[in-house]
Amino acid sequence: LYLKQSVDREEFSEFHLTARVFDKLNQKERDNPAPITVIVDDENDNAPEFIGPLQFVVDEQNGPGTLVGQLQSRDRDDPNTDHSRVQYKLLSGLSYFAIHPKSGTITTVTNTLDRETQDKQFVIVEARDREGAANGLFTTSTVTINLRDVNDNPPTFLKTPYKASIAENVGEKLILRIPVEDKDLINTPNWISKFIITKGNENGNFRIDRDPATNEGCLYVTKPLDYETSPLVRLEVLARNEAELNS
Repeated sequence: LYLKQSVDREEFSEFHLTARVFDKLNQKERDNPAPITVIVDDENDNAPEFIGPLQFVVDEQNGPGTLVGQLQSRDRDDPNTDHSRVQYKLLSGLSYFAIHPKSGTITTVTNTLDRETQDKQFVIVEARDREGAANGLFTTSTVTINLRDVNDNPPTFLKTPYKASIAENVGEKLILRIPVEDKDLINTPNWISKFIITKGNENGNFRIDRDPATNEGCLYVTKPLDYETSPLVRLEVLARNEAELNS
């Protein structure tokens, strides 16, 4: 029995043949048909392939050991050999991440991932068969890790103190816009500011609202002021986010 052409185990892992014996002179069958099974031995001719997502999301500033995601791969070689036993390795991003060599689970190794500095990380990963041996076939890919914003930056006033003036006996008038800076993700509860007058408004002469277009505090006089009674009013204003500050 000869092999006439090369075969691919990943296409045909075995062949089932039947051998029959005939008399050369009268062409009569001399024996019962004999079954023959040809098993194709595997060669390591397929590198692993990544399957599933290569993009993950994790909260910024989470502590070491936080789960980021899990890689998955497949290898078309014989699953009963080390030709398809894959190990994973990080080729970059080792300052921030680690990967379990067998499960492909990516975790953080630091709590210094800061979305405000860099909102995503790009990590090169390798999947290598033969359980990671140097002679194993391998493939590489880039994993994108997006950092989810947490409220780690309170709003801060751009200057202090602020000053405003208004004529006496004038009510319901905008007298001051108070800008704040917040490095968290814009238009989220981590960024949106709430303004509160904490001192000096015992008589209810003022109110402060937020301008949704600019995130500024807008200070209004709501009741007319009397210069002879109060020529100078000192207010204290607090700015905080809608979301609780991450401690």
